Amino acid sequence: MNILKNIPAKIENEYSVFLSYPRDMRVLLVTNIIYALILPITDIFVSDYIMHNSNDPTMVANLSVMSVYRNHNYVYDKWFSVI
Repeated sequence: MNILKNIPAKIENEYSVFLSYPRDMRVLLVTNIIYALILPITDIFVSDYIMHNSNDPTMVANLSVMSVYRNHNYVYDKWFSVI
């Protein structure tokens, strides 16, 4: 239970460290956080689009595997050009 009591202090410490960074770095970090939160939602819609147009679940599975190893923009452009 002692660990749960330290959580607000840790969050406050992380926030103070975040504020100590230069403005450009804070903007970059916030942008990356937003991208990380939005990307799974975008992937769901892209997968749905591919499944709707191809009716082939292996294409969706391949997209999911490829997106781990490559840049997302390249993968999406490549798959959309196939469809």
